[in-house]
Amino acid sequence: MKKHFSKAGFVIVIIAFFLPFIVVKCSNGTELVRASGMQIITRSNLVDDGNSKNSSSEKSGGTNPRIFSAISFLCALGGLVFLFLNNKNREKIAFVLGIVGLFFLIFMVLDINMSIPAKAKNFITISPGYGYYLAIIGFLIADALLLLDFLEKRKKPDIQVPPVLQDQEPGIE
Repeated sequence: MKKHFSKAGFVIVIIAFFLPFIVVKCSNGTELVRASGMQIITRSNLVDDGNSKNSSSEKSGGTNPRIFSAISFLCALGGLVFLFLNNKNREKIAFVLGIVGLFFLIFMVLDINMSIPAKAKNFITISPGYGYYLAIIGFLIADALLLLDFLEKRKKPDIQVPPVLQDQEPGIE
């Protein structure tokens, strides 16, 4: 049963990538940009497409948040696919993919916040959107359920005990 809910956790992450991931606002609260996770990956409809000479990731020497979000999305897809496979280690692989995807989501937001020039921090704020938080929750659900399932399997021995013969009365053969 937990396997089905862990699959649902990965599905939640995949759906969350189509919801607002990043919201950029002015200091007066006016929203400038709202980008979904897929828009970050594909760089569609974003103000700074990274091709200009004044790209924020080039200025600060930071990495590209597109890479972090793409790896996180691929981890969610991979985790879901592995849970459908008939592989002996599918839960372990899906768990590792969930942890990696979770960390890359966190690194994405940290990288975006560190790439803001010091002078611009007084004028704009970049905050995670509800899609980002939903993706975090989805990864946490999937990983927690996979971990619980793994711990349950560790407690139970895999030894097959033959059924007790209850139909026979003592002394009758």
